Amino acid sequence: GYIADTMFQGRRKTLSLLICTSGAIFLALMALVGPSWGVVIGMALAIGLSMTIASYASVLQTVAVESVPRAQAGSAVGGLMIGLSLGAMAGPPLFGAVIDFTGQFADGWLTTAAIVAFGLFILKFKYKEGAEQTH
Repeated sequence: GYIADTMFQGRRKTLSLLICTSGAIFLALMALVGPSWGVVIGMALAIGLSMTIASYASVLQTVAVESVPRAQAGSAVGGLMIGLSLGAMAGPPLFGAVIDFTGQFADGWLTTAAIVAFGLFILKFKYKEGAEQTH
């Protein structure tokens, strides 16, 4: 939130796109982690993910509030929290199902990166920054 308000002058869409793009790249790079340098590379990517995907909640909540008329802000945050909880619940089994289906651990990371990239696409083309939405 602080970075969005200061370094990005309140342009949350720009910051959100940067966070999602970086997060998708870090997730895709997790597919390259192997046994030789796996711990070192995995830790570096985990740090990158902690600074992007894991720290995204405050910016995402602000985006949700700004995406709807003021009277619907509470519903937007509530819907967001339901969606985040469902994602946290469904994500790990989906990750495991992909690995079971393909036999490749890397495919779980690539699927996760693809889901984040899809969210990036929605954010880029559907979110109108700075104006209340009129849906």
